[in-house]
Amino acid sequence: ITDKIKNLYEFKLILRGSRDGFSSHKFHEICDNKPYTITIIKVKDSNEILGGYNPLTWNSESGYVTTKGSFIFSFKNKENIEDYVLSH
Repeated sequence: ITDKIKNLYEFKLILRGSRDGFSSHKFHEICDNKPYTITIIKVKDSNEILGGYNPLTWNSESGYVTTKGSFIFSFKNKENIEDYVLSH
């Protein structure tokens, strides 16, 4: 499945917490004005992966906005991708 994804989309790592820091200020400094983002978080001391997709442009100045195109997800165990939760 990952080979199919690689052929359909181009992914670019724009922020890595271990490299860029974990503050909201740093997040918005790097991610503001960028739409169509996927956020992936590895929960410390566990195998759990959390994340979400945001089709809208990040903007620390505009407050909350709504969209029907976003979703969040959770994998309880990164070794078993069949064990997941997906919410729209």
